[in-house]
Amino acid sequence: MSPDTGFPPALDEATAARRFASVGIEVRAVWRDLALKLAERLKQRYGSKIHLYVRSPEELRAFQKMNADGRWDSVSNNNVIPEAMRATGLNDADVIARAQEFEKQTDTTINLIACVHRHFGRGFSPGSFHYPRSRHYQAVSYIQMLHAHSELLEFWRREIEGKGLTLLLQGDKDAAIMARAHGILYRRLDTTRYKNYWYWTPSEYYFNPAVEPAYHAMTSWPESDLGESYTLATAKKTWFASDSLALTLRRTAMAALRYGYWKLRRYQKADSYDFRAFVAFPMREHLAFRRMTGARTVRLGDLAGRRFAYFPLHKEPETSLQLMSPEHFNQHAAILSIARDLPAGVLLAIKENMWSLGRRPTDFYEQVADLKNVVFLDLRENGIDCARQADFTVTITGTAGFEAAVMGKPVVTFGRHNMYSVLPHVMTVTDERQIKGFVDRAIHGVDPEKARSDGARFLAAALACSFDMKNFALNTRTQTARLQDDAVENAYAGLITSLALPETNQVAALAG
Repeated sequence: MSPDTGFPPALDEATAARRFASVGIEVRAVWRDLALKLAERLKQRYGSKIHLYVRSPEELRAFQKMNADGRWDSVSNNNVIPEAMRATGLNDADVIARAQEFEKQTDTTINLIACVHRHFGRGFSPGSFHYPRSRHYQAVSYIQMLHAHSELLEFWRREIEGKGLTLLLQGDKDAAIMARAHGILYRRLDTTRYKNYWYWTPSEYYFNPAVEPAYHAMTSWPESDLGESYTLATAKKTWFASDSLALTLRRTAMAALRYGYWKLRRYQKADSYDFRAFVAFPMREHLAFRRMTGARTVRLGDLAGRRFAYFPLHKEPETSLQLMSPEHFNQHAAILSIARDLPAGVLLAIKENMWSLGRRPTDFYEQVADLKNVVFLDLRENGIDCARQADFTVTITGTAGFEAAVMGKPVVTFGRHNMYSVLPHVMTVTDERQIKGFVDRAIHGVDPEKARSDGARFLAAALACSFDMKNFALNTRTQTARLQDDAVENAYAGLITSLALPETNQVAALAG
């Protein structure tokens, strides 16, 4: 956050020392360097006890070896589910009673926690039927699933209480809800979706509670100019130019070699994934790419002079659905609802997400195409251009909603935790009966000049509550990142500032 906005004030030394007394940090592959550099700074500056959490036995051994000099106070594997779900001889009544106790403590069902898991959540992600399957997870019974998640929550209970954790960084939903249940702080890094600006969210909904008060307090702001997509999204586009049959065959061969390497090293994931599905996946991606860029799609130029709503599909499985929008994450249902309530002469233009290529059910595109007022946009179209040309954008929690809202274009959203919902031209669906009225308002009832000014105001507020990660570059496809000192310093300063809210508001700082 920018230090001159006053949202929030600076963190005093005594409060900082108390909040950083014992810090738990989940270390992910792409965030590894940042996590370790932040840990180093916190330990040097505040004498923090640092507890690292990794995701596999292999990572645990590697980090324990690196910790020979005691730079961290502990290293643990928090991925307890794979072992716990294989438990046998479980007493059904005891498992259910224990799960119910955790549900009461966290005010969250075990099913909702499982919903965001890439394998346990398959049934809650109908748009990713062909995501590589795990034999192990398919064989798990309902009681074993309840037991495994209870063990996961018990793990965090022991860590929080036994190590006196005062702050958890970069954890998933299970860590977030247990932190909240125990009254300790939680932060996770997320992109502001503009250039290379980021912020620390205090909840699993990736919500920044500082933005709305900053928005209302703004008295002047510059015009907004989104230009290209934000840095992380722009980096993904390089894949389009290199998608070819030759590349697909090379990727297939690499998938087979990677699987063989996992087997040779006896990695857990080698025993988890089905070999044939894993190796066939690059070809499924290739065929879906051709379907979503071929003659059965339209270009933006084909829609010139036509009225249409723009619906960019979410990747599935994806945290921006099940995690950020637990109230509504069925994209197919949203498509049907919007298509039903569009007036005559208005099309619904749908654009696929490149990261969902090959994952959709076999007949997904054909079933959606049965709707006569629906067309598929060529996957290569720029999302910002699509939102700019459309009458309005429809989304659940996607970046397209942010971009359209900032440009002053109307947005109809099914997600209830979007920061941009503060804008008057953003309409949040909480009841199916609202949709027709929202559609009519989006087409006829929004003042474009006021909406553009409000969008610029919101962007200014969001940036005032964010920090620039400079030349930080994250490649989600290769699981690598480029990180330099200026990005680390800004992330560190942003973390300090994000913890300066009054302590009574910290744990309850949810998305509302």
